[in-house]
This record gives sequence, structure tokens and C-alpha cells, in this order.
Amino acid sequence: MVPLLGYGQEINYDSLLLRIDTVENPQYKPVVSFSYGVLSFHGDVKNSIVAPVIGNQAGRVNVSTFIGKKRYYVANFNFLIGRLSGNEYSYGDLSRNLNFSTGLYSVGASFEYRFGHLFREPFLVRPYLSVGIESLNFSTKGDLLDANEKEYFYWPDGTIRDLPYDTPDPSQAIILPARKV
Repeated sequence: MVPLLGYGQEINYDSLLLRIDTVENPQYKPVVSFSYGVLSFHGDVKNSIVAPVIGNQAGRVNVSTFIGKKRYYVANFNFLIGRLSGNEYSYGDLSRNLNFSTGLYSVGASFEYRFGHLFREPFLVRPYLSVGIESLNFSTKGDLLDANEKEYFYWPDGTIRDLPYDTPDPSQAIILPARKV
């Protein structure tokens, strides 16, 4: 049997926690962020359910980078893609049965000034000034015809049919399946 001996170094962990290392010439890479959320329409076409977390899915990509060695300036570039829709149903006023849907695209850029020469120490709140430009593109589409390009009608009982409510023979009206826009 051969005895094994081991030697280790004593590490003073407290001295490692108190040590401050400085980097003389740091390299800052762009920061890419992805976010996901919902888009909700709050306009003249009222949705049946109104809640902050209920809506259409949307995603956003942002690229941010420092400009210059002193890190007083930041450039941001962003892109948003999503869908926005509204569906209003009324049993009392049939003219208020409305809906629309649109794809939503946004591209933008902004420039920030962070007052780095005034606030050198870490602060809880850091003010900044930002200027930017953004383009928002959409093309709304209303749904006034069924899948066969035939006009449909809302009835007071909440159904959607192929003939108007005041038709001479209501038994001839066929109930149509609801179609999403």
C-alpha cells in the first residue's frame, strides 16, 4: 500500500471579493435583445374581451451599441412584427358587428446621449436624452364577404346567415360558420 499525500493552497476568499480589477481598454460588443408580447386594439372597433394580456402575438428585435470610447452615446436599431385585429359583436345594433385584421411591421433607429460626463458614479436613476425615427406599416382588411365571396348578415340571435334578417321567409336563411379574418 502506497500512502498518498496531497497539498493544497490556502485561499483567502475575502481578499478576492474585495479586489477591484480594472480593464484598460475594454471592447464593447453590440447587444441584441429579443422580446415577445401582445398587441391590443383600443379604438372604434371594440373587442368583446378587453384585458392587458389578451391580444395578438408580436415580436421585437433590438440591436444596441455604444458609439465612441467614452460610452456617452448609444445607437439603437429595432424591428417589430405582429398582427392587430378587432372584433365587435352586438346583438342589439346589428350595424355594430364589425371586424378587421392587419399585419403590423415597424422599423426604427434611435440615438441616445447618456450624460456620462455628469454622472460618473453608479446612480440608481440615470437620465438620458433620445432622438429617433420609426416607420410603422400596416394594411387593414375588413371581412364583409364569406369564403365564397358572398355577403353575409348578422342576426339578432347572434348567428351569421346568408340572408338578411328581414327576409320574407326566415326559414330559408342558412347559418354560416364564423370565419376569422
